Amino acid sequence: MGIGNISLAAEVPVDEAHFPDAAFRSYVSEKLDGNHDGQLSEEELASVTVISFEEGDAEGCESLEGMTFLYCGNNRLTNLKLQGDCWCLSCDHNELRSLDISGSVCYLNARFNYITEPSGNVVGGLGLEEMWSPRKSYTFVVNNSAQLLSKELFGDNLVMQGVLGPGNVFDNFEYTWFAPLKLKESEGIHYSEEDGGFYMDDFSGNSLHAAFTMENTRNGDIETIPVEIKRVPFADVNTGDWYAESAAFVNERGIMTGMNDTEFGPGVKLSRAQFATILYRMEGEPEVAYDPAAFPDVREGQFYTAPAMWAKSAGIISGYEDGRFGPADEITREQMAVMMYRYANMRGLDISSEGDMSGFPDAGQVSAFADKEVKWAVGAGLIKGDGGNVNPQGTAERAQCATIIMRFMEGYGL
Repeated sequence: MGIGNISLAAEVPVDEAHFPDAAFRSYVSEKLDGNHDGQLSEEELASVTVISFEEGDAEGCESLEGMTFLYCGNNRLTNLKLQGDCWCLSCDHNELRSLDISGSVCYLNARFNYITEPSGNVVGGLGLEEMWSPRKSYTFVVNNSAQLLSKELFGDNLVMQGVLGPGNVFDNFEYTWFAPLKLKESEGIHYSEEDGGFYMDDFSGNSLHAAFTMENTRNGDIETIPVEIKRVPFADVNTGDWYAESAAFVNERGIMTGMNDTEFGPGVKLSRAQFATILYRMEGEPEVAYDPAAFPDVREGQFYTAPAMWAKSAGIISGYEDGRFGPADEITREQMAVMMYRYANMRGLDISSEGDMSGFPDAGQVSAFADKEVKWAVGAGLIKGDGGNVNPQGTAERAQCATIIMRFMEGYGL
């Protein structure tokens, strides 16, 4: 069973392919699918914070990127992978042979391998053969200095799993590795006893590199947990939002600004003019002369005039068949793929990847002009599907665009 976070929210069907266990599928349908339409919408995926399930295999809950607490005891799981930002994992009474907790797990109930039989007898105590340790670093996205970072994650006394690498064998798996860590000091962050959590210190710029120094109270070892705080001016972007880090990423680099001084507008549809402007900013906003013959519907003096002129001269946007640019038209997913493919090619980047489209039922709906470009975007990990489909003619929202841009720049090391 794999449990983690996905970076780009999309609708997830409540079916056997996504939730193989019938009992857990029924749980998802009854408890999580609020409007009972057989789909977990973007809002539903992000809003589910607690999973408590004991009747079967909870495979599929990796789609729930808002999850902060997971209880899945008595599932008889053999493998567990948790790479998302889950503050609390309680998964006792299973049959784990391998455990991956390389995500941000704060509290861990460690009695994994003791099974409670229907009769009430406790059996098990199997050896855990392999465990991957946590990454031991955290990122917060905040929009004001008075925002409480996390009461759950960092307090005066923090219980966290010890730093153990893969290949450790535990013949009698109990609590020998479960170490309480006591806060000694913090840098860039201050603790509030009244609120029981941390606030960031005042700082200039968009990011702060802070740290917590912790003491293992069992053996006296000292370790430092690095923390990065990304500040955005937007009230609609916070840690926990699936688009938070990508919104902070593009804002910090000046690639995407807000709809106004306080709103990022994550759900707002993106126009062709806006996307051309994003690529233009990524290129450093080179000087370009206005050419009235480039596009008949691009006038001089508009916010998108220079981006449109640059995109035309660079071969990134050729326009519609009638020559128009269509600045106000909402950009489609396949148009975005084409423009990014051409931009990558202009930069001399590797555009040889070709994704497998067989898993998308609507792959045949990709327009001929965008076929290789969409395959490239899928192969490069920029587009990961929309409710199980590639949705080529679907429009893109600003949050989705920010995530794709971050994937592109990080993937190519830009």
